[in-house]
Amino acid sequence: MSAAIRFAFIAHDDGGQSRPVTFSDVHALARYIERKREGRAIELVEAEDVEVPGRAALQIGVQIWTRLDDARDRNLGWAWLDGQGRERLELALRSARQTAGRATDRRAAA
Repeated sequence: MSAAIRFAFIAHDDGGQSRPVTFSDVHALARYIERKREGRAIELVEAEDVEVPGRAALQIGVQIWTRLDDARDRNLGWAWLDGQGRERLELALRSARQTAGRATDRRAAA
């Protein structure tokens, strides 16, 4: 992954074959995660030892799980936020959910 890339999502893939999906800003990353979660609850787990392709040192990343019946359901993958952690992603996800909710309300009213 190029050093110019600041935000990425690395899908969970036990075989290690997944290629990162890159984004120009944290809001685009959050919208992508919103689509991937398909309306399910999510749990964000910050980790400090994430290998990011193209980066020599281990990075801070956020593992994303869907939740079902108060338990972890599915590991969606890892979000990389240019060295930032869970708090930064939480803010962007909250904004993405609010924007999606307003769009749904407008469609329902039409």
